[in-house]
Amino acid sequence: MTDTFNHAQPYRVVAYLRMSSKQQNERSPDQQLNEIKRTISNRGLTWQIVKEYRDLGETGRLVHNRTGFKQMLREIQSGVVECDVVVVDTLERFGRHKGLEEDRRRLAERHGVLVLAADNGFEDPTSDSGELRATVDAMRARDHARVLAHNVRRGKRDAVEQRHWAGGTPPFGYRVRRLESPQGGGRMFAIIEPCPATAWIIQSLFERAVATGHGLTRLAKFLNDNPDIVDEHKKFHPSTIATWLDSPIYIGRYVFNKTSTRIVDDRKISIKNPEEDLVVIDEFCEPLVSLEVWQQVQKLRQERRKNAPFNREKSGQASSKLIRALSPGMTVRYMLSGLVRCESCGRRMTIASSQQYETLNGVRNRYAAFVCPSRYNGGCANMVRIPVDWLENIVADRIRHFVLGEAA
Repeated sequence: MTDTFNHAQPYRVVAYLRMSSKQQNERSPDQQLNEIKRTISNRGLTWQIVKEYRDLGETGRLVHNRTGFKQMLREIQSGVVECDVVVVDTLERFGRHKGLEEDRRRLAERHGVLVLAADNGFEDPTSDSGELRATVDAMRARDHARVLAHNVRRGKRDAVEQRHWAGGTPPFGYRVRRLESPQGGGRMFAIIEPCPATAWIIQSLFERAVATGHGLTRLAKFLNDNPDIVDEHKKFHPSTIATWLDSPIYIGRYVFNKTSTRIVDDRKISIKNPEEDLVVIDEFCEPLVSLEVWQQVQKLRQERRKNAPFNREKSGQASSKLIRALSPGMTVRYMLSGLVRCESCGRRMTIASSQQYETLNGVRNRYAAFVCPSRYNGGCANMVRIPVDWLENIVADRIRHFVLGEAA
């Protein structure tokens, strides 16, 4: 065993194959594998491919949703698969995330596994030239993603300025309609138009909001309890209702470039763009509600925000920080916060606290319980309250039993 790399050694290798989108050539992974095998053969190498890992339709900017990639790392790190090299067609197939160099370094230093690419002839990454190429390749992968994103954004902007739908799932209440371009030649473009099956749901939502002044939870319950809405569309949540009520698309106005995305802690997050970067297109599509109704709803929403009982500015709890965290973590007051799931709908259960009460000993306390967040809006029939203290004690006893061998 040695810590130097030598192409002539009979290395055991694993192949990692990935395509970014399911709209790409479905044979792309097989083509990548063929290119890897061809390069091994052309160089006369005696390497043996002991296993293949694949991710189909997964971006290289993230890791958490790449099951094949995570399985590969897990099996290498645990010793389930013994190998010396991970081979890819190009370095972009391994990934385009910022931690790419760190991933390669960790594999090499902790597990003696190198990451090599067929497009450069499996150049030795431990040499000076190989180290330089690895750095350049990583920069190239990130720059390729940046240029690709710029080109996509430019094309979408051009489409929406012509009042064409730029792709993706249409807003609820609309459907996509494809038309032939006046220029002919078989060219097509898309627009969005009201969908008869769902447009009336949006219209009834706005009418209900104006007539009652109800908040998001009661509006969601109103839709969930409506027998005329098929189950396919049900399980409306307050967050969804908020998005719909605030969306100007329902008065025919399209706002393009509202957000941009970044990767923080291996998660894609959306960040609001400055107003000067927005592209506002009036008469983009047929409206579902009148401007007057939409403005009334916005006024009601603003009033409810100002009168919210937990308004931080109103209660003096506003933070003095000047820089906002892009991806704030969860404030964990309880051991199982964020880990308990509803048995009926699968949503993450939240903690509901009772009003403060005083015990016979004069101690002030609150009764906290896990509840399904959809119980209030009619999205879930699970009305069970699980006491936090009781559940924490059960879990702690189980942990002591399995880890320490104590009786549960």
